Amino acid sequence: MNSFRITTSDLGITGDALSSIASLHVLISRVNGPPRTLQDIASHLKYIQDSLDILEAIEIPNDAASDGAKETLRKTGMAGTVNECGQACSSFAQSLAKCMKQPASSNASLLERMSPSAYSQEKIRTFHTLVKTCRTTVHFAVCSTQLFVQRHADGSAEADNGKLRKQLETLEVQTEEHIELTKVQHKEVQVRKQKLQQEPDNEAGEGAQRELVIREVNEQTRLIEAVQVSLGVIYSQVQSRRTAQQIGNVTTTDESKALVGMPAEVIGKIDQRLGDVSTTKKSVALVGVYGNNMDMSGFFFTKDK
Repeated sequence: MNSFRITTSDLGITGDALSSIASLHVLISRVNGPPRTLQDIASHLKYIQDSLDILEAIEIPNDAASDGAKETLRKTGMAGTVNECGQACSSFAQSLAKCMKQPASSNASLLERMSPSAYSQEKIRTFHTLVKTCRTTVHFAVCSTQLFVQRHADGSAEADNGKLRKQLETLEVQTEEHIELTKVQHKEVQVRKQKLQQEPDNEAGEGAQRELVIREVNEQTRLIEAVQVSLGVIYSQVQSRRTAQQIGNVTTTDESKALVGMPAEVIGKIDQRLGDVSTTKKSVALVGVYGNNMDMSGFFFTKDK
């Protein structure tokens, strides 16, 4: 039986982007005793390359599965993220190569020569953020695709096996945890921005310099928000591929509402097992199957008379 494969070009990832990512990784490897930031960047770049190689090596059982995998990958925005990373790598490599040719000062490290001002330091932080978010998007997109293809390759009868189910549950948890991590990162960036905006201008030109720094902080915010969107898409995709759900014991708090079960439209598609459901003072729980046309907003947010 013929198998199909996905290439990076199928997804819209350019050869120039891949070349720039690879070239910067090689360039950093030539730095003698690179600072921690450069080591971290190099590690992320290597992971991106390896993950894309893994993606291209996946054997897909049929044309329908191939089209489905491509569509899910496109929805994650992975191609745009990798292309943006490649463009940034090209610019960063030029700056790094220029500094590597300069004679080293006895008191200045390579990274210090690359970032003599607060603005240039923030630009490096932005680039570091871009590479990290690119790695995150690629990692979860490729992992999700691997499980998608595995499910199609196993066939419908085998798709419900415990191993695949566990892998989907693990990926779902990991994705959710990373979404929470990005929320923390987003908050940290916003706090830094507020501090910058509140700083007084002690010297001439400080205001203009600070505006440039804030512009970079805004860019970091955009990158974090973009990866949040990608992770949200992947999280939804993983949830939709689960064929089983196990809910333990549920106990409501006082005067609360709980909906424990599944919509009628997924009956026969999902094997759901429920534990005990207990309600407390003035609380309500709907357990089992609920109609597709159920008014969720009305159930949860309308006060009982």
